[in-house]
Amino acid sequence: PGAVLLVSHDRAFLDVAADRVLELRDQTVRAYPGPFEKYVRLRQEEDIRMAEVARRQDNEIAKMDEYVRRFMNSQRTAQARGRLKLMNRLIANRVEAPRDEKGMKAGFGDAARSGDLVMVCEKLKVGFPGATLIDSLDWTPRIGERWGIIGENGAGKSTLMKVCMGDLEPLSGRARLGASVSAGYFTQDASDLDPDASPLDTMVYDLDLKPPEARDLLAKFLITGDDVYRPIRTLSGGERNKLSLAKLTQLNPNLLVLDEPTNHLDMASREALAKVLRDYKGTLVLVSHDRWLLGETTDHILDVRKSGPVQFGGGYVEYRARRDAASTVATPQKRTVEAPKPVAPTMSPRELSKEISRLQKLVGQVEGEIAAHEDELKALEDKLANLPATADVYALTQEHAALQEALDGKMAVWEATCNDLENRKAEQAG
Repeated sequence: PGAVLLVSHDRAFLDVAADRVLELRDQTVRAYPGPFEKYVRLRQEEDIRMAEVARRQDNEIAKMDEYVRRFMNSQRTAQARGRLKLMNRLIANRVEAPRDEKGMKAGFGDAARSGDLVMVCEKLKVGFPGATLIDSLDWTPRIGERWGIIGENGAGKSTLMKVCMGDLEPLSGRARLGASVSAGYFTQDASDLDPDASPLDTMVYDLDLKPPEARDLLAKFLITGDDVYRPIRTLSGGERNKLSLAKLTQLNPNLLVLDEPTNHLDMASREALAKVLRDYKGTLVLVSHDRWLLGETTDHILDVRKSGPVQFGGGYVEYRARRDAASTVATPQKRTVEAPKPVAPTMSPRELSKEISRLQKLVGQVEGEIAAHEDELKALEDKLANLPATADVYALTQEHAALQEALDGKMAVWEATCNDLENRKAEQAG
């Protein structure tokens, strides 16, 4: 089999498709074992260790610097010079503390309470003349609910949002917002932005902010420097998305409608957006193909399907599990004639006793290997916690990851062997 190199910001996709992760960070490439969630855990652990190393180094350098300043022109000049040489070596080999990846740093303020029924769709039919996309939809998101809208491209998700927000007329039926609803609406095409205006002008004139306040807000969404003066049409897709989100945060909506907000966003910005949405106190309607984001932020699902919309009172992960299970049951299986499975030969009492003894011995052997691996890991972790300033931190963290992987493998062998042993004992007793 060949190799596959994937470049993606889709966490859920990477988690099932990648068994190795290459990270580009601080102008270097680092390799981690997959899947993606394991990489995230290993990198967080590594960052914690490196931050501790950097902290201890900085403390040591500060102590040496104080000693040199105090005794350089005294009777201890020779010792001070020695400390100075050592301090310079530490500085030359200093480990930098990991920098936080740049992500958006803003959120939504408290909003006024809406009525219980936030959005009401009754016998709603949406689409275009001669092309119905969604038919007979009765859908009523209630206050505090967090809806994920999913479906294939072209199924009508964005069209439904436009109808619900009053930007498009329905083919039949009706859609309306509930009492005391103040909606914030993020569109895929950034239709709320004037392409010839600058980000700074947009914030000053659309939101009535003073220029310093506008610059501070833009900086929280990583729009800084001369970029605040550029025409919006020259910004990247990700920058335009961040600008639209920045505007929404200042409106304090009690209903937030987002249509594919992660388009063009890098992974750090997606994670920051997920945190913002988790902290949001109002009602959320999120159209997205980002399975990780849906799993992190929603508790209801509307699946826009060709056979008709399906509503589910639960999160995305649970909905996918149930849908996949139902699909497996509903899909007719081709009848195949399977060769009879080989039956394990029946052992004589003497052979069975020998096999049980062998498995017991193997269990003890593997337990000893597990204990040895755990001792190695403990020793390495102690070493990582007390590293000298010039140690190769990255090599040690890679060694730690390899040891952990080996331990996981031994645990799997132990579990399988114990299962075999229990089965043989049951056979002997029966």
